Amino acid sequence: PEFCCIMYGTNNDKSPKAIPPAMDDLLAIARACAERGTVPIIATIPPRGFSDPDSKPEAGFNQAVTRMCRENRLPIAYVFEAFQAQPDRRKLVCPDGVHLVEGGFTAAGQAWGKTLRQVSYVLLDRPD
Repeated sequence: PEFCCIMYGTNNDKSPKAIPPAMDDLLAIARACAERGTVPIIATIPPRGFSDPDSKPEAGFNQAVTRMCRENRLPIAYVFEAFQAQPDRRKLVCPDGVHLVEGGFTAAGQAWGKTLRQVSYVLLDRPD
């Protein structure tokens, strides 16, 4: 495929000790894509649950994802940020606090689409 949309870490441990190996794994996935001619597009993971409006564990994980992507010049889709911009997370996530509902799929798709359009422009449509 030309592109591979990757969301990694929703079920991972988010402790400070667990994040570096998770970033190593995520980078290995992205490199495997690139080695095969596929452009990897990494997404931040969505917030989880409802009791912590800042979704601190996911926010911390996403800071590491963003840093890793920037350091390695990998495109990133800001799914977490798209979710946090919405006024009511309950319209995006199931009552279990984890799985997405229709509004969540829409918000995630819009975040992916924005990044995909940017990547497509840079790689394919940019004027010489």
